[in-house]
Amino acid sequence: MTVPETEMPASARRRLFLARFDALIFLHCGLLWVLCAVYLALVIARLALGQLEIPPALWAASWACAYIVLCLTPVSTFLVGARSSRSLRSPYDTTDANKDPAMIGVLVSAAFMLLAIDYDKVVGLLGVEGCQRERIGSIVRDVGLMGGIATCCFVTLPTMILRQWRMKMK
Repeated sequence: MTVPETEMPASARRRLFLARFDALIFLHCGLLWVLCAVYLALVIARLALGQLEIPPALWAASWACAYIVLCLTPVSTFLVGARSSRSLRSPYDTTDANKDPAMIGVLVSAAFMLLAIDYDKVVGLLGVEGCQRERIGSIVRDVGLMGGIATCCFVTLPTMILRQWRMKMK
């Protein structure tokens, strides 16, 4: 005598369906965090030890992680937007957007990354020449990289992950 399988309730099926999307979102955020932490460690190690030879295994792993993150970013961004649009009160309410830590973190990170990208223009404004220009340019670039990556690693991503986790609990 066989026992018939009980059908899963609709609420459990919905939670299982949303859990798949949450797993993809958390995988993307986790890989992005690891990628930021690796690059932050590489910049700090280069500053502490001078010219640092990156081990080939770490270099290959970081590039593989970067490719996966780049492939998951559009899908994850769409899923985060779809999940968070259901929980918004009003699309025209901007009072909380000015105090959102994730948005502030993105803006600060973007400012640091602009400093890292255009470090030569910043150093050109200082009016130094020769090897001093190269040293100051290297420091400005490293400050931009460390600031942007650290802000992403310790402010933006943890805030996004915590927000997703709280939405998951609702």
